[in-house]
Amino acid sequence: MLNRKQINKISHRLMNSLKHGGYLKKLGPLEQETLEEDFYELIERWKKKINI
Repeated sequence: MLNRKQINKISHRLMNSLKHGGYLKKLGPLEQETLEEDFYELIERWKKKINI
C-alpha cells in the first residue's frame, strides 16, 4: 500500500509530465489552471478514499 508521501510524489510526477510533455501547452491558460485544480482535487479524493 502506498503512503501519503509516495502518493504526493507520484501525483507531482504525473502533473509535471503533463506540463512538460506538451499536453498542457496545447491548452489555453484557463484550461491549464482548471485541469491542474481538477487533477489535485482528484488526488485528494483518492487519498481520502484509501484512508491516507
